[in-house]
Amino acid sequence: MIKRTMMRPRDIIAFFNTCISQATNSPRITQETLRIAEGEYSLGRFRALGDEWIEDFPKLLDFLGLFKKSPSDFELNELTDERLGEWCLEFLDFDSSQSCFLVESSLQFFNGAMTGSVYRQIIAGVLYRIGFLGLKTESFNSITYAEPERRNIASSDISDDCVCRIHPMYWRALGVKPT
Repeated sequence: MIKRTMMRPRDIIAFFNTCISQATNSPRITQETLRIAEGEYSLGRFRALGDEWIEDFPKLLDFLGLFKKSPSDFELNELTDERLGEWCLEFLDFDSSQSCFLVESSLQFFNGAMTGSVYRQIIAGVLYRIGFLGLKTESFNSITYAEPERRNIASSDISDDCVCRIHPMYWRALGVKPT
């Protein structure tokens, strides 16, 4: 249960409240109740992420569609230029009146003004900052997630070989496959 939170009391309370809500009219919380509650909680936290960052990234939730049904862990270079190009076609097809750094970077990549490697660094840096991705930047390090006192990561620390992990909080909302 704790792994599905960002270790913030509000996340733990929200998950627990969702479990209680699902267990209404039942004397106990079952495995099935937890499974259903986890899905509801994950979707709620996913939407809350979009709300939290709407000022900076108004199209964030559309952008995160890139990770639907993806594995939980992957090397950054698995987001190939071809896959990113196809994604940009889909992502940029939405109403582009809500421009933001992610939209502008996607346009630059799609138009050939930015390399795939730089675009991947930008994606990883932004998604790390908002708590969606954890990063393992060196083989001897473990995966870390952004913390309130350390939200940013230098782009020079992000290489195509770094390992990324989608935060377990969002797995159910996006149909992410645990690896």
